[in-house]
Amino acid sequence: MFGINFLADIFPFDPTQPQGQFWIGVISLLIAVISLILSVWFYLRGKQKKVLSYELLSNASIVNVVKDFGERITVTLEDGEAAQDARILVIHLVHIGNAPIDIDEIYKFRFEFEPHTVLRCGIQATNPPGLIDVDDWKTALSIDPLKQRYVELTPLMLNPRDSITMKIVIRRRVPMKVTGRITGARS
Repeated sequence: MFGINFLADIFPFDPTQPQGQFWIGVISLLIAVISLILSVWFYLRGKQKKVLSYELLSNASIVNVVKDFGERITVTLEDGEAAQDARILVIHLVHIGNAPIDIDEIYKFRFEFEPHTVLRCGIQATNPPGLIDVDDWKTALSIDPLKQRYVELTPLMLNPRDSITMKIVIRRRVPMKVTGRITGARS
């Protein structure tokens, strides 16, 4: 009897009548649906994710001989080749997941270009600042020694929201492809 009196105080209908039973059923159904939605939401929110995301911040011409200065200026690379449209790419790489990525979980994470394209690469900044020791910045990225086709990130541990900003100098405007695997992450 306590339950019926309690419901009578809250709802302006008689729970013993068909109309009152209908509304109790509707309210019970709504509570069940809300509970289900919250359960799924909490499950998905708590699921471990390892996700690296990159953003191309800049793809700027260092000097475009044709557009900027005409034919009287030549930019010559170390190998003696004249560069007509050398470019500098600034790439921001961020761990947007919610689970740490261990050193042994990153496999051949690369920024790939056409053969004989990559000239130089380097770390510009990290967040947090000590993510990669400043003395190791020169070895954190490596260029394909045979064909200068890609820049590979040396495996390192990344916590959620850790980020690396890097610069890559290429000979000319070419498409970039990002490849690699993270163990335990979905493709």
